[in-house]
Amino acid sequence: MATAAIAERKFSTMPPNYMTPDILGGDWTKHPKFAAALDAGENSARQLAEAFTGLSAGHAEIVAQLRKDVKTKTPERHYYDTYDAAVRFRDNFERRCAVAREAAEGRIRVLDMEIETAMRCTDDKNTDKLRDRLYGMKPDERMAFARKSIDAGDRTKMAAFLNGDALLCGFTDAEQATLRTYAMEKHAAEPLTKKRNVEFAKTTVSDAFTAAIIAIGTLFPKERVEALQSELAELAAARDSITA
Repeated sequence: MATAAIAERKFSTMPPNYMTPDILGGDWTKHPKFAAALDAGENSARQLAEAFTGLSAGHAEIVAQLRKDVKTKTPERHYYDTYDAAVRFRDNFERRCAVAREAAEGRIRVLDMEIETAMRCTDDKNTDKLRDRLYGMKPDERMAFARKSIDAGDRTKMAAFLNGDALLCGFTDAEQATLRTYAMEKHAAEPLTKKRNVEFAKTTVSDAFTAAIIAIGTLFPKERVEALQSELAELAAARDSITA
């Protein structure tokens, strides 16, 4: 009866109105940040680019296979064989993406150390006096003083509001974080830009892998695959009993 059921129905290999996820449909390695990381010769960016390209191409190949009109086997068998290939693709790229992300995280740690070195400000005997002075200023005056100190590269003054608790100077944590970012953009621009570019590439690959997993789940719903597995197993058993 399983044979008759398969023979009588029209089996559609593609879900209706399926759309390729945006992140898998374009070449995000050409995004300015991703491209800049590649142009800078970042090895981690190269690994991320290879992972992304493979994800995009693999998804496109899966979709192309499902849309193909195959004459040498039933649509059910072709669908299941494509599912099997999609699972291998998923497992392979789970490993490849993990390795690429680990390489990126290692590079980001190195860049963080470069940023820290470029931003080093040491407290001295006048630091606490500067903090008291800042605390007594009006908010706008305090922020203007801090920005002017950063622009001038005055590490003694920068230490007062970049090191330690923000409240000691009258700043909020958010204001101190804003000042740190401003200072990094002034005095650690190169490693900061490299870090942001690698982070963008890493996030792109993570998002692409997530999109690929969701796409596989959409193209091959678990219930449909399990039902087809059962039917194909029954068909194979029936065939074996006939030829035995």
